[in-house]
Amino acid sequence: MRAGLPSPWFVVPAPRADAAHRLFCVPFAGAGASTYVQWAGALRDRPVEVFAVQLPGRENRLAETAFTRIAPLVAALTDAIEPLLDIPYSIFGHSMGTLVAYETARALRARSLPQPRQLFLSGALPPHVPRDHEPMAHLDDRAFLHEVATRYGGIPPAVLEHEELLAIVLPILRADISLLEDYEFRDEALLTCPIRAYAGRDDERVDEPRLRRWNELTSGVFSATIFPGGHFYLQPQRQALLAAVKEHL
Repeated sequence: MRAGLPSPWFVVPAPRADAAHRLFCVPFAGAGASTYVQWAGALRDRPVEVFAVQLPGRENRLAETAFTRIAPLVAALTDAIEPLLDIPYSIFGHSMGTLVAYETARALRARSLPQPRQLFLSGALPPHVPRDHEPMAHLDDRAFLHEVATRYGGIPPAVLEHEELLAIVLPILRADISLLEDYEFRDEALLTCPIRAYAGRDDERVDEPRLRRWNELTSGVFSATIFPGGHFYLQPQRQALLAAVKEHL
């Protein structure tokens, strides 16, 4: 398949015939490809083509069933990425998207395909670090939304107060949280690609010492950068984050 042909898995905000690098961007829980649409403009000074990953069950794939297990999701995303590896690439993920990005890099390696030039992992602890929170996907709607807002924030009051919007967002969030809670880390050989880890200084769930343990999952170069803000620092700090990403592209 020629790189750039339409695929439901990707939104390409600014297709580039001069692209020398592709950046696959995986959204956080409850979000879609629109999270990264503006990144294409911010990276226009580099020959980088942004492929915003569109997971089933949201935005233009709303009619599809969202994944609730990470293994089949990663397998399907790896299938979609494989034909697009005709040029170098990197993967960025935030929060849930970080776990999907990391496992996708491992799945691509398992197929003897090129590893990412850079693996940008944001707003998440490395998966081999023990978690300190109770499952919540099984909770009733009110308790579930309270836990999501308490742990992560990021749900606009306008959504919580709008029944129709909430009816759309809630099943996606529940599926994504189920996916996270289903995950079990499997010990494998280290990746060899560089890992660049990012987090917000005020993110209570992702402290810097544990964030730095991502370096235990690669034999390649590692760096960690802390930005002002909380779990969703990447929105108010988008310009600073993209400047950091561009340093490695």
